[in-house]
Amino acid sequence: MPNKILKKLLFDFSLISFYLSLFLANLGLVSRVVLNNSIRFTIFEFVLYCFVLLIFLSLRQNVIKNLLKFKFLLLFLLYLWFNFIFQTVKYDTSSVIIAFLYLIRITVFFLLFPLLLIFFQQKYLVKQQVYSAIKLAFYLQIIFAAVQLIWYPNLRNLQHQGWDPHFYRLFSVYLDTYLANNIFVLFAFFSLYLNWRLLFLIFSISSVATFARAGIVFYSASLLFNKIISAKLKVLLVIAVAATALIFFSLNKQIAGQLLRSDTITSRLTDSYQAFSLFKNNPIFGVGFNFIGNYKSESYYPEVADLKPVYNAKSYFHNVYLTVAAASGIIGLILFLLMLVELFRFYNKPDILTYLYLYSFVDNVMFNVFVLFYLAVFLNLLKLKTNLI
Repeated sequence: MPNKILKKLLFDFSLISFYLSLFLANLGLVSRVVLNNSIRFTIFEFVLYCFVLLIFLSLRQNVIKNLLKFKFLLLFLLYLWFNFIFQTVKYDTSSVIIAFLYLIRITVFFLLFPLLLIFFQQKYLVKQQVYSAIKLAFYLQIIFAAVQLIWYPNLRNLQHQGWDPHFYRLFSVYLDTYLANNIFVLFAFFSLYLNWRLLFLIFSISSVATFARAGIVFYSASLLFNKIISAKLKVLLVIAVAATALIFFSLNKQIAGQLLRSDTITSRLTDSYQAFSLFKNNPIFGVGFNFIGNYKSESYYPEVADLKPVYNAKSYFHNVYLTVAAASGIIGLILFLLMLVELFRFYNKPDILTYLYLYSFVDNVMFNVFVLFYLAVFLNLLKLKTNLI
């Protein structure tokens, strides 16, 4: 009996930490803390670590059983740790500690997929309360986005830290139009599946208001993979998104002038070339997870040593697949791709995952903590909802 009471108490604390994580995720990068320009974290992450620990303590038997449903996810994470241990002899203590902390972060966030599946299945959890909390978080995000767009239309005061000013674009609390686009698209898809039509419309428009060209294209393409709307409606939605984008671009003259600019395309192609060059020199095991920054900031390879120390993307490349290849070699890349296929088959939500898998060619979305958190929450809730129908 005391053991059951303790487990119930631990679960109650995990429930509190989940709702707190959901709220703090809405603050985005506004709550971020930076130490020595190398270690970056948010309060949201610490609360989520507590949530994961509490789930392990309260549901440890179910956790072990459920982890086996995600064998390639586990193999990928285990390989990253093996590779990290193998690579540590090549780097200084400071680099190793930073890489260790970031590897813990990625491990925790990828483990959210099996852990949240267990968490949402518990009888103590009232799913309607979870849906209500998510809807409240959506409304808060709309308020934050509106406030930013009206009163804080650019990031000029953060340009010295390497941020793009994003003139008159919607970046909300995430301080980045690409990340904001990802979040809004995830919100839109979840709203579509829950039949929250107004929220679906608002977040679809919000994704366009980021003026993230790749995001608009990939969102339009991924709508074609949705299984709950008719073929005619899919075409209409794609046309609506495209028309909204054209209207927004025409209204925002400053953005319209940048629509055909090629500098971001060139920079991403250069970035991909740098990643491939690093992979080519370390094809089997790569350079180690989160050690990419060492090669960008030092002169191991001149072609990848041209970034400023304050640049936010110093420790990764924009292309997720090339980042994995450069960091963990061909073995890590194969395991990562198998993990993506595993998630695709298990959750059976081709529209959401197609969007993120496509976006991963141009931005580091599949290693972003906010994207992984929302993705794990939404996919698991939709998985259980489908099973109950």
